[in-house]
Amino acid sequence: MSALEQLRAAYVPRLVAQIDTLEPLLEAGDGAEARRIAHKIAGAAGSYGLAEVSVLARQLEHALDAGADPAGQREVLAAIREAVPEVAATASGAVILVVGDYSSERDDVVVAADPLEALEHAMDRELLALVVPYSGGARGGRALLRSLSAMDEVRGVPIYLTEVSEDEHTSVCKRVGAAQAFAGPVDESVLDVVREQLA
Repeated sequence: MSALEQLRAAYVPRLVAQIDTLEPLLEAGDGAEARRIAHKIAGAAGSYGLAEVSVLARQLEHALDAGADPAGQREVLAAIREAVPEVAATASGAVILVVGDYSSERDDVVVAADPLEALEHAMDRELLALVVPYSGGARGGRALLRSLSAMDEVRGVPIYLTEVSEDEHTSVCKRVGAAQAFAGPVDESVLDVVREQLA
């Protein structure tokens, strides 16, 4: 499963929930709130490669902006719902979230190339563990850890750090509450240790 497919699979349940929220709003004539949600769907769906959903949601948004009767938008809503793709059944399973440049074919591993992807996954997937590079730079490991520590979805999830100098292992683990630190980048040996500790 490609990175985009993984992200899309994690996003689709949230999209379906937003569509389910739209229906009663349109029926109740709440055009303003329905327009706000359609706007969010139009923007997000496009970024996940769901162009048809994005176009239809934008159509709904513009119709409501122009003063169209919200209750009369059933056909557009049905078309949006129809355009939502089926996603792989494995997408809902608990995963080890890895941040960095790594490729894995395993169903229990999801790789996020950057911190924004990681935050999306953390909000949308049940996490078994989180593997994050501690080094700064483009990956933003430290900043990502600060963001993740504030999320309810991540509380209690074991954190494993990579790219930590060996003389800092103990102090860094204590500081961020990590289960273990590794000197090198993520690789299969790191994931083997994580899986062993989770077993």
